[in-house]
Amino acid sequence: MSSSKFITSLATNRTLQTSSTYVTKVIPKVKQLCQDFNWELREEMCRHLFKISCYIGEQASVKHLFPELLELLEDEETQVKKVAIKNFAKHLGKLYSDDFCQSPEVLTAFKKII
Repeated sequence: MSSSKFITSLATNRTLQTSSTYVTKVIPKVKQLCQDFNWELREEMCRHLFKISCYIGEQASVKHLFPELLELLEDEETQVKKVAIKNFAKHLGKLYSDDFCQSPEVLTAFKKII
């Protein structure tokens, strides 16, 4: 099992007692994997960001994972960008509030995509 799948399984199976434990113990590793030198690992981690975001909730996702998603939108590898764009749309459509979707941060992200 890859490390990104294992990290995601902790969230989807709610293995840890609370999502705050996940944020303090696991999110630093998620961030590290999102910035790994290996583009395939960045792509794989990006594929799992939505499930993790759903587990930790909107507020923690905006604080901890949205910046990583923004960086992945600007990744040098096309495959990573494609996955990041799909994930970005999924976050906006299903997780983030309307207020956040209209924020300057989101508008900046749209500019990066275009």
